[in-house]
Amino acid sequence: MATRTRPDIAFTVCYLERFNPDPNDRHWHCAKQVLRYLSGMKKLWLILGGEMRAAVRLAEFVDSDFARNAGTLKSTSGYVFPLGMGKIQWHSKRQALTATSTADAKLIVSVSAIKELVWFPNLMQEFIRSELPVSTLYYNNHASLSTFKDTAYKPHSKHIGVHVHQIREFIEDGREVTTDYCTINDMVADGLTKPLVLSKHILFVRMCGLS
Repeated sequence: MATRTRPDIAFTVCYLERFNPDPNDRHWHCAKQVLRYLSGMKKLWLILGGEMRAAVRLAEFVDSDFARNAGTLKSTSGYVFPLGMGKIQWHSKRQALTATSTADAKLIVSVSAIKELVWFPNLMQEFIRSELPVSTLYYNNHASLSTFKDTAYKPHSKHIGVHVHQIREFIEDGREVTTDYCTINDMVADGLTKPLVLSKHILFVRMCGLS
């Protein structure tokens, strides 16, 4: 459900699954809270489709939360893939690599997001039989956008360095992916990287296309 129809619980489910090998009473209590939430919000539907007023333009909203996990100091990745009026794909997951800076955390999530954003137009073209405009990755951090183009930036590990070069190759080529800035209020992926206060969670639910 968290990966197919209810993006509003994706982060919580992602967080709880980390404790599957050795859960305790606190985790069981949190899991029951999720079930109570779903029971109270069972009338929410994921809205897809809608009228396409312009050419199909693919985009992806990318975010990360740096070193929130107190035990491992690993960051959380989140991205959302909208199409038309709906959200057709989303992702929330603790990063496998330990990022030592916010920039490194953004780079790690960007690799997965770009791979998906490059693959999906190829699938779409099988249906619409026409060339699609260049896809766009949206970030709410100007520093992250600068990092992708700054050749002086030195990642803190070899593994992250490989990611840097992968991203730069796609962005410098410019034929499949470009990057752009969006405000924090428009960053729908924010709710996939950390807990939100009630007012922001309500906005997040709306931005996910749940109504």
